[in-house]
Amino acid sequence: MGNMSSRSSRRIWIKKKTEIDELAGTKQKLSTIVEDTEHHIADLQEQLQQELQHAKQEAREAVEARDAYAEEMADLTEWNANSTSITLSP
Repeated sequence: MGNMSSRSSRRIWIKKKTEIDELAGTKQKLSTIVEDTEHHIADLQEQLQQELQHAKQEAREAVEARDAYAEEMADLTEWNANSTSITLSP
């Protein structure tokens, strides 16, 4: 009887050891997935930062172009008003 109990205990211990080993392998796989995901997220964040900086630069350039255009139109309007007054002067 003692021998049967010993075999049963041994089988249970082997089963538990196998489960623990499988869980350790799963934990390692999950750790690798998490690490890869974190690296991917960091890469995406860096890419988004670069795109944001590029978009901000384009926006600044667009504002500068708009301001330059508005200034040119104001100068043209002023020149046109002066030209009209010069031609209409007696």
